[in-house]
Amino acid sequence: MSPRRDPVLMLVIASLIVAGFFALASASLGLLDEGGSPIGVLTRQFSLGIGAGIILFIAADRIPLKWLRKGAFWIFAATFLLTLAVFIPALGFESGGAARWLKFGPLFVQP
Repeated sequence: MSPRRDPVLMLVIASLIVAGFFALASASLGLLDEGGSPIGVLTRQFSLGIGAGIILFIAADRIPLKWLRKGAFWIFAATFLLTLAVFIPALGFESGGAARWLKFGPLFVQP
């Protein structure tokens, strides 16, 4: 049996998801091309953003807390190194005047 979820935490998470959806949707609507469809942009934001977020939330919920505690230092170290890697010319990618992306072939990652 899984542990009981905190309803206040779930409400906060749901509120952040809704607020994030509207923030991303409003930013994306400003970037529409002349013939673009606002419904298409909102559908893509919803399916990719919220859909992937829910899948990742369920996957993260299945990770035992004991594993996270054991690996906390290594998770922090990897995050710190990835953040520093944006300044390596072969990996870092500059966009909009700021080096904040990593480029791994066709994949772009923002640590």
